[in-house]
Amino acid sequence: MSRFTSRARARAGMVRAQLHRNRGLKIFSLVLACLVWWSTNVLERDAERVVDAPVVPRHVPADLTVVDAPSTPVAVTLRGPRTLLEGVEEARLKFILPVRGLVVGTNRVDLQEGHVEPDLPRRLRVVRLQPGRIELRAEPLHSRRLPVRVELAGAPAFGYSVRESEVAPGVVEVSGPASVVDQLRAVQTVPIDLRSANTTVTRVAGLEWVGDYVQFEPDRVTVTVRLDEVIVSREFRKVPVHVLGAPNATLTPPTLAITLRGPQRLLSDFEVPADAAVVDARGLTSGSHQVEVTVAVPKGIEVVTRTPEVHRLVVPEEKGTP
Repeated sequence: MSRFTSRARARAGMVRAQLHRNRGLKIFSLVLACLVWWSTNVLERDAERVVDAPVVPRHVPADLTVVDAPSTPVAVTLRGPRTLLEGVEEARLKFILPVRGLVVGTNRVDLQEGHVEPDLPRRLRVVRLQPGRIELRAEPLHSRRLPVRVELAGAPAFGYSVRESEVAPGVVEVSGPASVVDQLRAVQTVPIDLRSANTTVTRVAGLEWVGDYVQFEPDRVTVTVRLDEVIVSREFRKVPVHVLGAPNATLTPPTLAITLRGPQRLLSDFEVPADAAVVDARGLTSGSHQVEVTVAVPKGIEVVTRTPEVHRLVVPEEKGTP
Protein backbone atom coordinates (compact mmCIF):
# COMPACT_ATOMS: atom_id res chain seq x y z
CA MET A 1 0.00 0.00 0.00
CA SER A 2 2.80 2.39 0.87
CA ARG A 3 4.47 1.52 -2.41
CA PHE A 4 1.35 2.48 -4.36
CA THR A 5 0.99 5.74 -2.40
CA SER A 6 4.56 6.74 -3.11
CA ARG A 7 4.08 6.20 -6.85
CA ALA A 8 0.93 8.33 -6.84
CA ARG A 9 2.76 11.13 -5.02
CA ALA A 10 5.60 10.95 -7.53
CA ARG A 11 3.20 11.28 -10.47
CA ALA A 12 1.38 14.20 -8.85
CA GLY A 13 4.71 15.91 -8.34
CA MET A 14 5.58 15.46 -12.01
CA VAL A 15 2.24 16.99 -13.05
CA ARG A 16 2.76 20.02 -10.81
CA ALA A 17 6.23 20.42 -12.23
CA GLN A 18 4.85 20.42 -15.80
CA LEU A 19 2.24 23.02 -14.87
CA HIS A 20 4.86 25.34 -13.37
CA ARG A 21 7.26 24.90 -16.30
CA ASN A 22 7.10 27.83 -18.76
CA ARG A 23 4.37 29.38 -16.66
CA GLY A 24 4.71 32.72 -18.36
CA LEU A 25 4.30 31.23 -21.85
CA LYS A 26 1.19 29.33 -20.78
CA ILE A 27 -0.41 32.44 -19.30
CA PHE A 28 0.43 34.42 -22.45
CA SER A 29 -1.13 31.75 -24.69
CA LEU A 30 -4.30 31.71 -22.60
CA VAL A 31 -4.62 35.49 -22.72
CA LEU A 32 -4.02 35.51 -26.49
CA ALA A 33 -6.72 32.87 -27.05
CA CYS A 34 -9.18 34.91 -25.01
CA LEU A 35 -8.37 38.02 -27.04
CA VAL A 36 -8.89 36.16 -30.33
CA TRP A 37 -12.24 34.82 -29.12
CA TRP A 38 -13.24 38.29 -27.89
CA SER A 39 -12.32 39.99 -31.17
CA THR A 40 -14.13 37.33 -33.22
CA ASN A 41 -17.30 36.97 -31.22
CA VAL A 42 -17.74 40.33 -29.48
CA LEU A 43 -15.87 43.07 -31.30
CA GLU A 44 -16.52 41.82 -34.88
CA ARG A 45 -19.35 43.77 -36.47
CA ASP A 46 -22.35 41.82 -37.71
CA ALA A 47 -22.85 41.28 -41.43
CA GLU A 48 -25.64 39.78 -43.52
CA ARG A 49 -25.75 36.96 -46.04
CA VAL A 50 -28.62 35.71 -48.20
CA VAL A 51 -28.83 31.94 -48.75
CA ASP A 52 -31.37 29.83 -50.63
CA ALA A 53 -33.08 27.01 -48.73
CA PRO A 54 -35.69 24.61 -50.17
CA VAL A 55 -38.98 24.40 -48.29
CA VAL A 56 -39.62 21.03 -46.64
CA PRO A 57 -43.13 20.56 -45.17
CA ARG A 58 -43.19 18.63 -41.90
CA HIS A 59 -45.93 17.19 -39.71
CA VAL A 60 -48.37 16.74 -42.60
CA PRO A 61 -51.65 15.23 -41.27
CA ALA A 62 -51.64 11.45 -41.69
CA ASP A 63 -54.69 11.45 -43.98
CA LEU A 64 -53.33 14.13 -46.36
CA THR A 65 -50.47 14.56 -48.80
CA VAL A 66 -48.89 17.71 -50.24
CA VAL A 67 -49.17 17.65 -54.05
CA ASP A 68 -47.35 20.82 -55.07
CA ALA A 69 -44.59 21.67 -52.64
CA PRO A 70 -42.82 24.90 -53.70
CA SER A 71 -40.05 24.26 -56.21
CA THR A 72 -38.48 27.68 -55.66
CA PRO A 73 -36.29 27.96 -52.56
CA VAL A 74 -36.81 30.57 -49.88
CA ALA A 75 -34.31 33.43 -49.73
CA VAL A 76 -33.15 33.43 -46.11
CA THR A 77 -31.23 36.48 -44.85
CA LEU A 78 -28.83 35.63 -42.02
CA ARG A 79 -27.14 38.13 -39.72
CA GLY A 80 -24.14 37.60 -37.50
CA PRO A 81 -20.34 37.67 -37.39
CA ARG A 82 -18.81 37.52 -40.86
CA THR A 83 -16.58 34.59 -40.00
CA LEU A 84 -19.61 32.55 -38.91
CA LEU A 85 -21.61 33.56 -41.99
CA GLU A 86 -18.84 32.40 -44.27
CA GLY A 87 -18.89 28.98 -42.62
CA VAL A 88 -22.56 28.31 -43.44
CA GLU A 89 -22.86 25.51 -46.05
CA GLU A 90 -25.74 26.68 -48.23
CA ALA A 91 -26.11 23.32 -49.99
CA ARG A 92 -27.08 21.66 -46.69
CA LEU A 93 -29.70 24.19 -45.62
CA LYS A 94 -33.43 23.39 -45.56
CA PHE A 95 -36.33 25.52 -44.40
CA ILE A 96 -38.54 23.26 -42.30
CA LEU A 97 -42.20 24.26 -42.39
CA PRO A 98 -44.64 22.59 -39.94
CA VAL A 99 -48.11 22.19 -41.49
CA ARG A 100 -50.14 20.42 -38.82
CA GLY A 101 -53.21 22.50 -39.73
CA LEU A 102 -53.18 21.53 -43.42
CA VAL A 103 -56.61 20.98 -45.04
CA VAL A 104 -57.75 19.64 -48.42
CA GLY A 105 -57.34 22.27 -51.10
CA THR A 106 -55.11 25.35 -51.23
CA ASN A 107 -53.42 26.44 -48.00
CA ARG A 108 -51.60 29.75 -47.43
CA VAL A 109 -48.86 29.29 -44.86
CA ASP A 110 -46.68 31.95 -43.22
CA LEU A 111 -43.00 31.03 -43.29
CA GLN A 112 -42.22 32.71 -40.00
CA GLU A 113 -43.44 29.58 -38.28
CA GLY A 114 -40.61 27.52 -39.73
CA HIS A 115 -36.95 27.20 -39.01
CA VAL A 116 -33.67 26.40 -40.72
CA GLU A 117 -31.93 23.04 -40.55
CA PRO A 118 -29.27 22.14 -39.65
CA ASP A 119 -29.22 24.42 -36.61
CA LEU A 120 -27.32 27.65 -37.13
CA PRO A 121 -24.46 28.78 -34.84
CA ARG A 122 -25.73 30.51 -31.71
CA ARG A 123 -24.77 34.05 -32.84
CA LEU A 124 -26.45 33.73 -36.25
CA ARG A 125 -30.11 34.58 -36.64
CA VAL A 126 -32.68 34.75 -39.44
CA VAL A 127 -33.75 38.36 -40.04
CA ARG A 128 -35.74 38.14 -43.29
CA LEU A 129 -37.54 35.54 -45.44
CA GLN A 130 -38.56 36.05 -49.04
CA PRO A 131 -41.34 35.28 -49.74
CA GLY A 132 -42.99 35.48 -46.34
CA ARG A 133 -45.94 33.29 -47.35
CA ILE A 134 -46.38 30.34 -49.69
CA GLU A 135 -49.25 28.26 -51.01
CA LEU A 136 -49.51 24.51 -50.56
CA ARG A 137 -52.16 22.28 -52.12
CA ALA A 138 -53.18 19.15 -50.29
CA GLU A 139 -55.19 16.09 -51.34
CA PRO A 140 -56.55 13.13 -49.43
CA LEU A 141 -53.95 10.38 -49.06
CA HIS A 142 -55.21 7.09 -50.48
CA SER A 143 -53.56 3.65 -50.36
CA ARG A 144 -54.33 0.60 -52.48
CA ARG A 145 -52.84 -2.81 -53.10
CA LEU A 146 -52.23 -3.21 -56.82
CA PRO A 147 -50.82 -6.00 -59.00
CA VAL A 148 -47.38 -5.65 -60.57
CA ARG A 149 -46.95 -6.28 -64.29
CA VAL A 150 -43.62 -7.11 -65.87
CA GLU A 151 -42.44 -4.83 -68.68
CA LEU A 152 -40.02 -6.50 -71.09
CA ALA A 153 -37.66 -4.77 -73.51
CA GLY A 154 -35.51 -6.09 -76.30
CA ALA A 155 -35.50 -9.52 -77.92
CA PRO A 156 -33.74 -12.62 -76.58
CA ALA A 157 -30.89 -14.22 -78.50
CA PHE A 158 -31.74 -15.70 -81.89
CA GLY A 159 -33.59 -18.96 -81.47
CA TYR A 160 -35.12 -18.14 -78.06
CA SER A 161 -38.52 -16.85 -76.99
CA VAL A 162 -40.17 -15.87 -73.71
CA ARG A 163 -42.07 -18.73 -72.09
CA GLU A 164 -43.25 -16.89 -68.98
CA SER A 165 -42.40 -14.10 -66.58
CA GLU A 166 -42.94 -13.96 -62.83
CA VAL A 167 -42.67 -11.15 -60.30
CA ALA A 168 -42.34 -11.35 -56.52
CA PRO A 169 -44.10 -9.89 -54.73
CA GLY A 170 -46.94 -9.79 -57.22
CA VAL A 171 -48.82 -7.07 -55.30
CA VAL A 172 -47.50 -3.82 -53.77
CA GLU A 173 -48.97 -1.08 -51.60
CA VAL A 174 -49.40 2.17 -53.52
CA SER A 175 -50.03 5.39 -51.61
CA GLY A 176 -50.34 8.96 -52.79
CA PRO A 177 -52.80 11.64 -53.91
CA ALA A 178 -56.31 10.29 -54.37
CA SER A 179 -56.55 11.82 -57.86
CA VAL A 180 -53.65 9.61 -59.01
CA VAL A 181 -53.97 6.43 -56.95
CA ASP A 182 -57.71 5.97 -57.61
CA GLN A 183 -57.06 5.85 -61.38
CA LEU A 184 -54.49 3.08 -61.24
CA ARG A 185 -55.31 -0.54 -62.06
CA ALA A 186 -51.77 -1.91 -61.88
CA VAL A 187 -48.15 -0.80 -61.71
CA GLN A 188 -45.35 -1.82 -64.04
CA THR A 189 -41.73 -2.67 -63.49
CA VAL A 190 -39.05 -0.70 -65.24
CA PRO A 191 -38.26 -2.45 -68.54
CA ILE A 192 -36.36 -5.73 -68.14
CA ASP A 193 -33.71 -5.92 -70.86
CA LEU A 194 -33.72 -9.29 -72.62
CA ARG A 195 -31.31 -8.42 -75.41
CA SER A 196 -29.11 -11.42 -76.31
CA ALA A 197 -30.46 -13.48 -73.39
CA ASN A 198 -30.35 -17.26 -73.90
CA THR A 199 -31.15 -18.49 -70.41
CA THR A 200 -33.42 -17.60 -67.49
CA VAL A 201 -33.14 -13.91 -66.55
CA THR A 202 -33.55 -12.79 -62.92
CA ARG A 203 -33.46 -9.10 -62.01
CA VAL A 204 -34.25 -6.92 -59.00
CA ALA A 205 -36.19 -4.07 -60.59
CA GLY A 206 -37.77 -0.80 -59.57
CA LEU A 207 -41.32 0.28 -60.42
CA GLU A 208 -42.27 2.76 -63.11
CA TRP A 209 -43.11 6.33 -62.11
CA VAL A 210 -46.89 6.87 -62.04
CA GLY A 211 -47.06 10.40 -60.66
CA ASP A 212 -45.53 12.86 -58.25
CA TYR A 213 -45.84 12.15 -54.53
CA VAL A 214 -46.74 8.47 -55.14
CA GLN A 215 -44.87 5.86 -53.13
CA PHE A 216 -44.62 2.07 -53.37
CA GLU A 217 -44.09 -0.44 -50.60
CA PRO A 218 -41.95 -2.29 -51.41
CA ASP A 219 -40.44 -0.16 -54.15
CA ARG A 220 -38.40 -2.99 -55.70
CA VAL A 221 -39.46 -6.44 -56.89
CA THR A 222 -37.74 -9.57 -58.20
CA VAL A 223 -38.52 -10.47 -61.81
CA THR A 224 -37.84 -13.90 -63.31
CA VAL A 225 -38.16 -14.41 -67.07
CA ARG A 226 -37.91 -17.97 -68.41
CA LEU A 227 -36.94 -18.61 -72.01
CA ASP A 228 -37.57 -21.51 -74.36
CA GLU A 229 -35.71 -22.52 -77.48
CA VAL A 230 -37.70 -21.86 -80.63
CA ILE A 231 -38.36 -25.21 -82.36
CA VAL A 232 -38.77 -25.12 -86.14
CA SER A 233 -39.06 -27.56 -89.04
CA ARG A 234 -37.24 -27.43 -92.37
CA GLU A 235 -37.69 -29.48 -95.51
CA PHE A 236 -34.74 -30.55 -97.63
CA ARG A 237 -35.43 -31.85 -101.16
CA LYS A 238 -33.37 -34.04 -103.47
CA VAL A 239 -31.02 -35.27 -100.80
CA PRO A 240 -28.68 -37.80 -102.50
CA VAL A 241 -28.71 -41.32 -101.09
CA HIS A 242 -25.50 -43.36 -100.96
CA VAL A 243 -25.49 -47.17 -101.15
CA LEU A 244 -23.01 -48.90 -98.90
CA GLY A 245 -21.62 -52.34 -99.74
CA ALA A 246 -22.96 -52.55 -103.30
CA PRO A 247 -21.33 -49.93 -105.51
CA ASN A 248 -23.04 -51.23 -108.67
CA ALA A 249 -26.51 -51.41 -107.19
CA THR A 250 -29.29 -49.22 -108.53
CA LEU A 251 -31.49 -47.23 -106.13
CA THR A 252 -34.84 -45.87 -107.23
CA PRO A 253 -35.38 -43.05 -106.64
CA PRO A 254 -31.75 -42.00 -106.01
CA THR A 255 -32.76 -39.07 -103.82
CA LEU A 256 -35.31 -38.34 -101.12
CA ALA A 257 -36.94 -35.39 -99.39
CA ILE A 258 -36.65 -35.11 -95.62
CA THR A 259 -38.21 -32.86 -92.99
CA LEU A 260 -36.04 -32.08 -89.99
CA ARG A 261 -37.18 -30.64 -86.67
CA GLY A 262 -35.05 -28.96 -84.02
CA PRO A 263 -33.90 -25.70 -82.41
CA GLN A 264 -33.99 -22.71 -84.71
CA ARG A 265 -30.42 -21.83 -83.79
CA LEU A 266 -29.28 -25.21 -85.22
CA LEU A 267 -31.56 -25.49 -88.23
CA SER A 268 -31.49 -21.92 -89.53
CA ASP A 269 -28.17 -22.38 -91.38
CA PHE A 270 -28.06 -26.18 -91.43
CA GLU A 271 -27.14 -28.00 -94.64
CA VAL A 272 -27.54 -31.77 -94.99
CA PRO A 273 -24.08 -33.36 -95.37
CA ALA A 274 -23.49 -35.16 -98.67
CA ASP A 275 -23.11 -38.55 -96.96
CA ALA A 276 -25.92 -38.15 -94.43
CA ALA A 277 -28.48 -40.36 -96.26
CA VAL A 278 -27.39 -43.98 -96.83
CA VAL A 279 -28.72 -47.44 -97.61
CA ASP A 280 -26.76 -50.33 -96.19
CA ALA A 281 -26.68 -53.05 -98.86
CA ARG A 282 -24.06 -55.15 -97.15
CA GLY A 283 -25.28 -58.70 -96.81
CA LEU A 284 -28.04 -58.30 -99.40
CA THR A 285 -28.23 -60.90 -102.20
CA SER A 286 -28.56 -60.01 -105.82
CA GLY A 287 -31.98 -59.00 -106.96
CA SER A 288 -34.60 -56.40 -106.07
CA HIS A 289 -35.11 -55.23 -102.50
CA GLN A 290 -37.38 -52.74 -100.67
CA VAL A 291 -35.11 -50.68 -98.44
CA GLU A 292 -35.35 -47.73 -96.08
CA VAL A 293 -32.90 -44.86 -96.04
CA THR A 294 -31.04 -43.96 -92.84
CA VAL A 295 -30.40 -40.25 -92.35
CA ALA A 296 -27.71 -39.16 -89.88
CA VAL A 297 -28.33 -35.76 -88.27
CA PRO A 298 -26.60 -33.86 -85.41
CA LYS A 299 -27.70 -34.25 -81.81
CA GLY A 300 -30.74 -32.11 -81.09
CA ILE A 301 -32.20 -32.50 -84.59
CA GLU A 302 -34.68 -35.21 -85.50
CA VAL A 303 -35.94 -36.59 -88.81
CA VAL A 304 -39.69 -36.07 -88.95
CA THR A 305 -40.52 -37.39 -92.44
CA ARG A 306 -38.78 -39.14 -95.31
CA THR A 307 -40.27 -39.16 -98.78
CA PRO A 308 -40.42 -41.78 -100.07
CA GLU A 309 -40.28 -44.00 -97.03
CA VAL A 310 -39.21 -47.05 -99.06
CA HIS A 311 -36.82 -47.23 -102.01
CA ARG A 312 -36.24 -50.02 -104.54
CA LEU A 313 -32.71 -51.34 -104.59
CA VAL A 314 -31.53 -53.66 -107.36
CA VAL A 315 -28.33 -55.52 -106.56
CA PRO A 316 -26.75 -57.00 -109.69
CA GLU A 317 -25.27 -60.47 -109.79
CA GLU A 318 -21.58 -60.56 -109.22
CA LYS A 319 -19.51 -61.33 -112.32
CA GLY A 320 -18.39 -64.93 -112.55
CA THR A 321 -21.40 -66.20 -110.63
CA PRO A 322 -22.95 -69.23 -112.57
